[in-house]
Amino acid sequence: MNALGWGRLGVYRSVFVAANLRQTNDHGPKGVVQVPTDPLPDWVLQQRRRVGDRVRDLREQRGLSQERLAELTGLSRHTVYRIELAQYGTSIDHLALIARALRVEIGSLFS
Repeated sequence: MNALGWGRLGVYRSVFVAANLRQTNDHGPKGVVQVPTDPLPDWVLQQRRRVGDRVRDLREQRGLSQERLAELTGLSRHTVYRIELAQYGTSIDHLALIARALRVEIGSLFS
């Protein structure tokens, strides 16, 4: 064993696992879904823009300002602004808060 308490087998096992994670196929490494990081593909950015446009349209239909929507959701006005302009990859939690404040189902933010 070495100073970290690993025997040779532990080191080899770690190398084997790391090597297997690098193997990819059409479905990503060993069944893991690959999530693109940087830069994001256009289809992801287009979806982000669609969601942002939908949030803005619903907010305006209800006569709400970004400030008021932020108050209703507990989010900052800056976060609402960034979601509407597709500058922010938001979480499902934020979208759930926005959907509830706009009195719509969360799925309607994607259509």
